[in-house]
This record gives sequence, structure tokens and C-alpha cells, in this order.
Amino acid sequence: MSVGQENCVSDDESDTDSEGPSDLSKNMQYLPGYRSRDTRDRSDRVELRTKDWMAQLPRLVDAYLDYRARDSGDGLPDVDSQREHAGSIENIELVDMFSRRTTTLFSYNHIHPNETLIYHGYIGCSPHYPSVGFSIRTLSAFRQIHQTCPQFSIQAQCKTLCHLHNVTFRPYLTTQFSIAFDVYLKIMHQVDERCRQVPMTGQHIPADYHHTVSDSEQH
Repeated sequence: MSVGQENCVSDDESDTDSEGPSDLSKNMQYLPGYRSRDTRDRSDRVELRTKDWMAQLPRLVDAYLDYRARDSGDGLPDVDSQREHAGSIENIELVDMFSRRTTTLFSYNHIHPNETLIYHGYIGCSPHYPSVGFSIRTLSAFRQIHQTCPQFSIQAQCKTLCHLHNVTFRPYLTTQFSIAFDVYLKIMHQVDERCRQVPMTGQHIPADYHHTVSDSEQH
């Protein structure tokens, strides 16, 4: 499955307002006092959010490759707790298949909050002010599961996480996961592009490049 095809998964899950109006909604617009929802504001927000993510993408790819180089073998990176930090993200909720916690993450020469999140093995659901981060290994696991079983949707993944952590499912969780998953796919696509370009320049390819490509192209 190509990256473009995978993106269709999260678009279908997260952008439920993109469908045309139903017959009921068409009829309701003629009722007294009815005011239709202006979807332009929502599409503008989505477009702005996408631009913000794309502007950060090169640095997020760098952060991802650094994360892979520090992978301790279980999908979570080794973090140097003695390293001097320049800032922090406070009260961030981190969601993984096996854990869910609210904590503070230290930042090390990072410009964007998601650089810090990726350094610690997570991707947030907002480009500037993330309140929730999903572990990269959880996003990667969903990617592999969906490739094997396309019927397994993002909503099913979110409900599974809620059951695992004894949390009531809310529809907005699907949107949050969809955003993080889209960013994960964009990062993986850019990693693949870099790996294809490096041999052409004759540059040395770090071991983590090979590791990443083998994972992202195995299906």
C-alpha cells in the first residue's frame, strides 16, 4: 500500500464533514430560524493546520531519524536524563498501547513541540500546542495492522486503546489519532525520499536510514 492510499484511511476517519449534504439537511435549510453551518471556517482551519505541519516537516524528519538511532529495541528511545535541557512541555498526555500517562517532557535544542515529542517517541495531534501525543510504535503498529486488515479502522484502533486503558470512547479521539497518523505517514514518506536520494550523491548512509527503509517498505 502506498503512502497516498494510507492517507485516505485517516482522511475518511477524521474529515466526516466532507460529504455532501443529505436530503434531510437540504430540507432543513428552509425551516424558520434554521442557520446552516459554514464549513468554510473548518476547511480554512484544516488548510492552515496542514501548512503548519508541512513547514515543520523537515525538522520532524530529522527528529524521527534521531529517534530511530536511539531506539532501545522496544520502539521507545533511550533518553539522556543528565543532558541539559532548554525547555519543556508540561502536562502532556502520552498514549501508548501499553500505557497512558500525563507528564512533562524536556526539550533539547528543539524549535517545535513535536520535535520534543518525537525525541521521546511520540507524535502530537497539533502542530503548535499539542495536549496529547501517541507513541510512534502505536502508530506504526496500526499501519501494519491496517495493511494486513484494511477493515481495521482508526475508530477501531481508538476504541481498542480506550478499552486497554479503561477510558470512555469519545469521537474526538478518532480525530486526534487521525492527525497524528497523517503526520507519521508524511514523515515516513519523507524518510523514504531521503533514502532514495542519498545513494545518488555518494554520501554515507547511516545505519538508521537502512533500518527505517526496511520497515517502511516491507509491505
